Parts: sequence; structure tokens; C-alpha cells
Amino acid sequence: MAVLHYAFTFHLPAFRERFLTRCIGGDAYHSDVLLAWAKDVSSTASGAAAEALMALRYDEDWLRAAPPGEVQPHLWLLAALAEKFERAPSLSHRFKANFYVLKQVLPLMGWSAEQTDRLWLGNDLADLVQEIDSELSASFPHASLYRGWLDRAAIESFLHWFAAHPALFRSPDTAVRQALSEYAASVQAPVHEVLLSAYKDAVDMLDTARLRRAELFLILD
Repeated sequence: MAVLHYAFTFHLPAFRERFLTRCIGGDAYHSDVLLAWAKDVSSTASGAAAEALMALRYDEDWLRAAPPGEVQPHLWLLAALAEKFERAPSLSHRFKANFYVLKQVLPLMGWSAEQTDRLWLGNDLADLVQEIDSELSASFPHASLYRGWLDRAAIESFLHWFAAHPALFRSPDTAVRQALSEYAASVQAPVHEVLLSAYKDAVDMLDTARLRRAELFLILD
């Protein structure tokens, strides 16, 4: 089965408000409320939420109460977050492996490995927990095991870079052509076509989030 990239938009301020309203009471975090929320989402999910849970490899083991030190609370948070997901163009839209194309070529265009990974894998979930409430970190001790969300500042920054550098994809240099020659042959497409499709997928994904004034959640499965 081919590995695919998935992209969804969501609105962090709205999610933060729902989370704090539901799960914080009497100045305390109530994990049982988050678990009940995750159960409700998983049992009623349709459309983008159902697709996201499938790509995240959701199963019923997510929804068992976890002894201290286990990772289930992070999975409950992901399920709750997926409730309001909207589909967005992903880095598998035109060619299934356009995320791979970008991973190969962006470092040759001046991107760091960290920047490249953020584009197709997103930030640590621990950063999202911090955005919701900085005092919640101890309740999600394994959040750094998960990646996926991309903040609006990063979306704007990445989109600005792509808008300023289309020539790097339309007229690639020798190093970029060589890096993609084997892959292009495997998909029976010219290197420039592969590059342009990856470029367009990235721009479409980022611009969709910009137009919706939303954050992105990214999944590779």
C-alpha cells in the first residue's frame, strides 16, 4: 500500500476555547472529560474527521483509561482535535509521493532539515499543548512523540518562500535534477513535471490554510 500524505485545516483558537470550557474546571484539568469527548468523536466521526482517524490508525485501545505514564491522553487529544477538521489539498494531491519530492529537493534549495520536516510533518504535539495552556504539559508528558500541526506563522512563512521561488522548480539546477532522476523514471514523468506538481501541491495546501485563516494538521500514513 502506498504511503500517503493527508492535510486538514482546523482553528486553534476555537479548539482551545472548547478544550478549556470542557476540560478545565475549578482550576483543574479533567482527563475523564477529554476521554469522554474522544469517545464521542470516534463514535460519530464522518467526513474529514473519520478520514483523519483512519490515517492516524485509530483503534478502540485509544479509548481505555490509561495508567500514569502511558500515552493514551495524547491520543484522546488527537481525536478531540479531529472533530472539526476540514480537508485540505495535501502533498499527495497530484502525485502520491510529492511529500518525498519536497523532502529530497528543499535541502538543495537552502532549507534546513528541520524546516523541511515541518512542512510535511508539522510541529510537535507538545507545542500544541503549550498553545492551549502552558500548565498542561505535565498532563501530556509524551506529547513530543507526536507531530502533525502547523501554526499560521509557519504557514505564512513557507507560502511566502514558495511564492518567491517558483523558478527553482520551473528551471531546476543539475543537483535537483540528479536527486529526482531515479524517482521521475519510476513514475514515468519528466523531472520538471514532478517538481512542478510538488510545488503546486505545497502552494495549494498552504494557501488553503491561509484563505481559511486556519492551522494545518498533517498526517503521513
